[in-house]
Amino acid sequence: MGNIIPLESRKRQEIEDLANSMLETFASEYRTVYGCQVFTSHEESDEYMFPFALKFSPWERLDYPIKKGYLTKQGVIRKTWRRRFFVVQPNYLIDYYENEEAYEKGLKPKGTINPCGYRTVSNLEDELTKRRKKLAAMLGVAHQDSPEKFPKHIFGVVHEKLRSYFIHADSDEEKLEWVEMFRLCCACVKGFNIVDPICQTTFNKAISKTLTAYANPEYHNYRGPEEKVICDVVTAEIDCRFMVEVCGNVKGNFAAKMKIRDQ
Repeated sequence: MGNIIPLESRKRQEIEDLANSMLETFASEYRTVYGCQVFTSHEESDEYMFPFALKFSPWERLDYPIKKGYLTKQGVIRKTWRRRFFVVQPNYLIDYYENEEAYEKGLKPKGTINPCGYRTVSNLEDELTKRRKKLAAMLGVAHQDSPEKFPKHIFGVVHEKLRSYFIHADSDEEKLEWVEMFRLCCACVKGFNIVDPICQTTFNKAISKTLTAYANPEYHNYRGPEEKVICDVVTAEIDCRFMVEVCGNVKGNFAAKMKIRDQ
């Protein structure tokens, strides 16, 4: 599938230049902050020397799940609803299997949800309506209600930039239990792939300084593994600077401009 509309070479180059500039700023800030963090860490280790130093060690995975049960989720491509057996792992990742038998046999899960950077919403329709209105206002077009109808007992595990998950339970009681469990996972899951605490601190500070350099200091809006955070930061800046102009030059309704934006 090709682009819906060709993007003029000048505008494409401006977008590429902005992305490269942000990445260069981040890399420069990372090197500077890392040097400071190593120096500070060395000073503190000399000043506070203990006979039995605690060594940093990665988290060790337990071997039993927090919660298990059946839920029905919507597929990302065909949008069909499939009943799956969900297993919340002790590291707060959520695996889902074709059925309970597949899980008990130790088969590979159909998929895994990493909830870092996600929010769990109990009223999915309200959440989607707010999103559509916000995007319509940004693109300068009239808001259109979605024709999609959802089943009962539905909730969402949503992300601003990544794929969102639409899931429904068998009853209101089960929905409430699972919503609370997904919220716990979103709050507690380990986002970073980096295990060195100095590198974790360095990454956070470098991202914050990069955002400040581009007059967008709201770092708390970006969560997830490091590569996703960097991608979200750059994408948000491109969205802010260019997408309104690009979509504004194209005739069409809300749905048409959304397709242009997503390409």
